[in-house]
Amino acid sequence: MAAFPGVDLRELATRWDEGLDVSDITVYAITDEAFPGPGGVNGEPSNFVKVNYMSVVPGKNGAYEEMESKYFKPVHQAAAKAGYMNDWVLAERVMPYGSDYDDDYITVDMYDKWSDLAAGGMGKLFSQVHPNENIGDVFNDIAALRDLKRSEVWERLMYVNSPPEEVSYNVIKEGSGYAPSPGQEVAFNVKTVNNEGEVICNSRELGFPFYSTIDESPTDFFDKGMLQLKKGGVMEMTVPYDLLGDSDKEQANHQAVVVTIELVDFGAPARNGADLLHSTFNEQGLPAAKALYQKLQNDNPEGYAFREGWMNNLGYILMEEGNNDAAIYIFQTNQKNFPKSWNCYDSLADGHRAAGNISEAKKYYKKALQLNPDF
Repeated sequence: MAAFPGVDLRELATRWDEGLDVSDITVYAITDEAFPGPGGVNGEPSNFVKVNYMSVVPGKNGAYEEMESKYFKPVHQAAAKAGYMNDWVLAERVMPYGSDYDDDYITVDMYDKWSDLAAGGMGKLFSQVHPNENIGDVFNDIAALRDLKRSEVWERLMYVNSPPEEVSYNVIKEGSGYAPSPGQEVAFNVKTVNNEGEVICNSRELGFPFYSTIDESPTDFFDKGMLQLKKGGVMEMTVPYDLLGDSDKEQANHQAVVVTIELVDFGAPARNGADLLHSTFNEQGLPAAKALYQKLQNDNPEGYAFREGWMNNLGYILMEEGNNDAAIYIFQTNQKNFPKSWNCYDSLADGHRAAGNISEAKKYYKKALQLNPDF
């Protein structure tokens, strides 16, 4: 074995058997978790775990899982964020299988300190997380679905910390000309696919590229990938689950994802034109902001850009400030610039709804649904 060079494997197995007696092997599959991924809320292994063994009423597995996820998962998430525990897991027994075993599920409560485990206090947290629910009724409902057979507390003695996985880079097409430099802004198309082939993100469907500024001292895997490409270049990056952002983790199935990026263009970072319009509106009013926008379409020496995200954000700021007419103008402008973006139509609908234009709002909501039925 690579870990023990020169050690006879048979001798090691014999000594292992002499030192312990395996009385039971049970395999559970995680069905829900407070904080997916290793290490829980703080990224570190827990020192104590409380394992609760549940026997579920036959045919009520789905109802039981739903109650655990709806009522108790949020409570454990709140406890972890408050520093009282580290993680919570719901898991179903998959092996051995059959009706001769006294548990179908386990819940695992994970703690860093014994004092937190012994303190309890979940009742108070339950009331905070579910202020409109009667805790007694909820506990009675879940008790009708499952029977708590026993609880065990285990203390961690050892922990094998695997080295962190790294991003792998595969340049499919190098591109031409020069590569971008740290500090420059890059325009790129991106497509992210999970291990089941499901598309998590595809900028081409929106009809416009994404933008990002490469850090002056690049450490992010994305920046490192961009620096390997030239204009028009294409790269595949296999990104481990732990390095993903929260939004991507939700759709990544606890596995690495493949990110394909195409470098469209790069240059000096653009200036935020939406901020300029906002200040102009505040100082001179909507007509002046409209006139400035039209002027900058033909005469823009300072490099102002009107990105979809920047303009969309401005529209909602104007709505919050009570300027619905200005917000609608911004949303309309954004929709014309990015006609394939369902988000632009959705935002325009929000603007009309805030202004009381219900028929217009319905029209644009329908258009957003046509472009993205899942939104």
